[in-house]
Amino acid sequence: MKIKLPRHRAVHNDSLKKNLLIINIAFFIMNAFLTFGSSQDASMVPIWLWYSSVTIFVSSLAMFIYGFWLRIRYISKFQLGYFSAVFLLLVSIQLFLTANIQFSADQSTGIIHEQINYFRFSAIEYLSIVILVSLLIYYLSSPKILFKEIKNEKVTFWAVVGGSFLVIITFIFMHIIKKIYFAQPHQMKESYDFLIASVGIGYCSISLFILMYRTKKRGGSN
Repeated sequence: MKIKLPRHRAVHNDSLKKNLLIINIAFFIMNAFLTFGSSQDASMVPIWLWYSSVTIFVSSLAMFIYGFWLRIRYISKFQLGYFSAVFLLLVSIQLFLTANIQFSADQSTGIIHEQINYFRFSAIEYLSIVILVSLLIYYLSSPKILFKEIKNEKVTFWAVVGGSFLVIITFIFMHIIKKIYFAQPHQMKESYDFLIASVGIGYCSISLFILMYRTKKRGGSN
């Protein structure tokens, strides 16, 4: 027997489903576009790297199908949040792999002359920054800070400014690393831009996981 939801819950659920549809389609298109772009260089990169990219795309396709299945059910903001976080993480990993595929292809064609283990370098940089920023967000999202009831209209403004400042500082820091570490950093632009994007989306994903966890632990409503 189909359960009829109260009107306010039904409207809220419809809104969540619309958001889910937008997120599902947008993130899948991003992942598909990155995979298609990388396929152009598949013959010039290590086979394991290309297979890794395909694996992430298949995972993205599974999430895409799951997203449509989820829309036929009553969903909560936590389900939407966790779904978005997982899909963001897949996009982040795909961007990371795209950066490495681009580097390998450019190196094979002579565009890049750097002789380094770029995968190891990018993995260390990716994980270090994502973990560091995530720990910072975990601290800032503690109940004493995030959920402190302060009746001040400036709180939201400064939260947005603080988040934007953190993103800008991260990007500047990564560009400084590029100039210091590589002999010819201008050759790295396209590959490194993908890496920067992967880091940005990566800690957005982890931050969303953290905020969902914090909110649910505090007893937030569905």
